[in-house]
Formats: sequence, structure tokens, C-alpha cells
Amino acid sequence: MEPILNSYLPEFSVQAFHNGAFKTVTNNDLKGKWAILFFYLPISRSYALPNWWIWPRNTNNSSRWA
Repeated sequence: MEPILNSYLPEFSVQAFHNGAFKTVTNNDLKGKWAILFFYLPISRSYALPNWWIWPRNTNNSSRWA
């Protein structure tokens, strides 16, 4: 994956919740401003894979990962 810093943002329009109300945000609202865009897929919070973050360790007391 190549870095996306300092790249152009494609046109978009999304619903956002801000100050107790929903608002439509577009790329024009962000022109000339710093912005961090965060998104997630609903499946990422699925309980089908509850232990995706657990890394198995060796049974001995070494500091190496299994």
C-alpha cells in the first residue's frame, strides 16, 4: 500500500453526527483544512472473530513470539 499523505481527496458526500444532529459533509467542507478521516467496516466489530488480536506465545518464558 502506498502512502496517502499529501494526496488529493476524491469527491465524497457522507452523513456525520455532530453536536447532536446529523449533517452532510462533502470534500468541499474540508478544503483548506487539516482533516483526519476515520472509517470502519461494521464487520470489524463482529463477534465471529473475537480473538483476532490475541497472539499465541511460546510455553517457555522466552520473549519470542510463537
